[in-house]
Amino acid sequence: MPNEHVACVSVTTSDSDTYLTDAVDTSRNGHTAEYLTDVASTVITSWTQQFNCLIGSSVTYSAPNVAKMRRQLQERDDLDIVTYGCSAHLFNLLAKYVGVKGVKDNIVHIVKHFRNTNMPAAWYKTADGKAIVMPQDVRWNKMAYCLESYLQNWPVILQVCEKHRGEIDTNIATKLKNIGIKRNAEDFLIRLKPIAVALDGMQSDTCVISETVQTWKDLEKTFEENDQPISILKHVKDRYNQTMTDSHF
Repeated sequence: MPNEHVACVSVTTSDSDTYLTDAVDTSRNGHTAEYLTDVASTVITSWTQQFNCLIGSSVTYSAPNVAKMRRQLQERDDLDIVTYGCSAHLFNLLAKYVGVKGVKDNIVHIVKHFRNTNMPAAWYKTADGKAIVMPQDVRWNKMAYCLESYLQNWPVILQVCEKHRGEIDTNIATKLKNIGIKRNAEDFLIRLKPIAVALDGMQSDTCVISETVQTWKDLEKTFEENDQPISILKHVKDRYNQTMTDSHF
């Protein structure tokens, strides 16, 4: 349920099969590293005993309390486990950092209008406009595909706007004809698309930890070749350093 304080635990086997194993109600407890360590160690011990299996590693997102939990798990004498942060989550944080101010709200406003408003949607379809992707907060790479589909279909949307200029919402028309918004969307996509590709790789069912190193290195190289600002290159490097452990190498 939305806004419920539940810690979900899943197990991935060596054959890449994933199972939801536990849903722990944490609403009566503060989410301290110590409490989360107890929750995680209890689940690990339970599964080890119940199914006579080896839990070899634990991966989580990278909030400070959870990162501390991972360190505490590795320090326990009763567990022999490798822990590391989720690269997909860190790629998502990186995507938020590289954003171009004002692009998302403007593009989503236009896309939503031509997807969900009756007559503009019909005009767009009649003009042979292709499907436009809407971003979703739970699908971290969808914003890149939203920008890509919008820019590919921008000439069609503009044509519809011109043909029906007396009927199109004036706010939508103003944003659509603003070349500055379009250029900012293009710049944002240049930054965002390589991260989306990396995210797709990291979220693959068959991805293994060793691929993480090369994926981050490839992303860093792509950003350098695209002449991105030093501040962004530094942030990519910082996230890389945050991700890597001895186990990755």
